[in-house]
Amino acid sequence: MIRRGSFLLMAAAVMAQAQSSSPSISVTNDLLYQRNFEAVGVDGARRPNQFQEHLSLFLTWGQWSGGLTVRDVNYYKAYGDTTLDQADASLYRAYAKFVSGGFSVQVGDFNAVLGRGMVLSVVQNDTVLLDWTIRGLDVRYLGKGADFHALMGTVNNHIRRLPPGTMVSGLPLAEGFRKWNVAGLEGQIEWMKGNRVGARAALIEDDGTESSLTQTLKLVAGNPPRPNADRRVSESLNLAGNGLWGVFDYYVEAAQTQFRQKQETPWTLPWPRPTDPTRGSGLYGNMVFHSGAWMVMAEGKRYRHFNNELNNAPLADRETEKLTMDNSDGLRLYAHYSFRDPDLTLFASAGRCREGDLLSKVVNDGSSVFGGFKLEDWFDRLGASYTYGLKTVHLLVGRYLEKRTDASLTYKFTPLWSLDFTLKDRRKPNYGEWDLTTQVARSPWGALYFTHQYSSRVETPDNPSPWKRMNSGGIRINLKKGSYLDLSGGKMRGGEVCAGGQCVMLPAYRGWKISTHIRF
Repeated sequence: MIRRGSFLLMAAAVMAQAQSSSPSISVTNDLLYQRNFEAVGVDGARRPNQFQEHLSLFLTWGQWSGGLTVRDVNYYKAYGDTTLDQADASLYRAYAKFVSGGFSVQVGDFNAVLGRGMVLSVVQNDTVLLDWTIRGLDVRYLGKGADFHALMGTVNNHIRRLPPGTMVSGLPLAEGFRKWNVAGLEGQIEWMKGNRVGARAALIEDDGTESSLTQTLKLVAGNPPRPNADRRVSESLNLAGNGLWGVFDYYVEAAQTQFRQKQETPWTLPWPRPTDPTRGSGLYGNMVFHSGAWMVMAEGKRYRHFNNELNNAPLADRETEKLTMDNSDGLRLYAHYSFRDPDLTLFASAGRCREGDLLSKVVNDGSSVFGGFKLEDWFDRLGASYTYGLKTVHLLVGRYLEKRTDASLTYKFTPLWSLDFTLKDRRKPNYGEWDLTTQVARSPWGALYFTHQYSSRVETPDNPSPWKRMNSGGIRINLKKGSYLDLSGGKMRGGEVCAGGQCVMLPAYRGWKISTHIRF
C-alpha cells in the first residue's frame, strides 16, 4: 500500500521533468500527544497515553502536483476514550494530479461533491472529525459554457475503525469498519446567459461491510454479523441561475435514490422488522435577492428515505445544524442588511422543520427563529457578534422549547495585543450547557486561552459529560512558516457535536496534551 502511494508521487515527479519551472517541495509534520485519564483499552483497563502523527510531503512542478501522508496513531478521535492495543501505522493519503487549462486528472485520494451534495458528498468536516476521501480516479473539465466531472474509487470510514469487542454506550460494537465502492458522473451546461442545467448520477455499493449499529443489533440478538452488500443508485437534475437582472439568483435540484439489497439479512429481534424502503427522493431549492446592502433568501427542502450514507443535502433549517433525510421537510426565510461605515450586519431568520424516523412516523414538528448582529473593526479596535435563537419542538409526547446564544467580543489594545471573549449557551427544559472562552493574543507570537464550561446534565450511562463544571486552558506559540506549538490541559465536556448536517458523539476528556504543526 505504501509502495503504491510512493509510486504515484514518484511518477508525478518523473513526468514533471519536462516542465520548465522549478519544483516546489514542502514537508509538514503534525503531532498530538495527550494524557487522557478517561481513556481505557479494549480490555477496560486505564490507558491514558494517546498519540497521533501525520507526516506529509507535497510536490508541485509546473502542471503536476502530488503528495502523500503517513499516519501513526493509537486512537481515533471520534472515540477518544478508547486506546488501541497497537498503534496503526499506514499510508494515510496519497495523490498525483495533472492540470492543463480547464482539464484536470487526479489519482489517489481526493474529496468530491456532486451538485449540492444530494447525490454524493465526500468532504472533510473538521468540526465533527470527518476526514473521508475517495481513493481512485477523478477527471474534471471546466469550460466556458460546460463543466464535466467523472470519478470512481473506494471510500473508507476511518472514524468507526475500532477493533472487535469495543464497548460503546454499554453495547458491544462489532467490527464497525465501513467501506464503499463509488462511481459518479456529472455534467452542466449554460443554456441561456446566467442560467445552467445539470445532471448527475452516483453508484454506491457496500464492499462487504455493514453499519456498526446494524452489527451491534445482531450481536445483541445473538446473530453473527455478515456482509449485507447494499447498492444505492442516485440521480438528480438541477436548474441554476446567477446574477439575473443583476439582483437575482436561484437554484433547484430534484433527486432520487434506489436501494437494492443483494443479500437478505436475517432479522430475529423481538419486534417486527420494518419494511425497507426501495426508493428515496429529495427536493431542495432557494431563491436569493441581493441589491446594495440587502440580501434576502428563501429556501426549502423535502426529503423522503433519502440517505444513501454518502450524501449530505442542504439543510434549509440552519438553526439545528443537524440534517435528517428520512421524511424531512423544511422552509426558511433569511435576510440581512449591511452597513458600510461602521461595518455592521443585521440578520434574522425564521423557519419550520418537520422530521420523521426510519419507520416513517413523524416524531417532531417545530419552528425556529434566530437573529443578531455582527460588527467588524469598529474604530479599528472593536469587533463583536451576537446571535439569539429559539426553537419550538412538538413531539408525540409533548412540546418543549430550546434556546441558544452565541456571542463574541474582540478588542485590540494595540495593533499587536488583543483580548477575545466567546460565549456559547444552549438551554433545554431538562438541562443547560454554556461555554465561556477568554483569550489574550499577541500577534504574531501566539495566545493564552482559558475556557470554563458548565453543564446541568444528569449523569447516566449514555451521558459522556458527567461533570458539572469544567475548566481547561493552554498556550499557543506561533513559529515560522505557519508552524506552531500548543500546550493545553484540563477537563472538557463530551456530547454530540453537529456541523453542516453531520454529527459525531465525542467523549468527555480529562488530562493534558501537546500538539505541534511543523512546516519546512
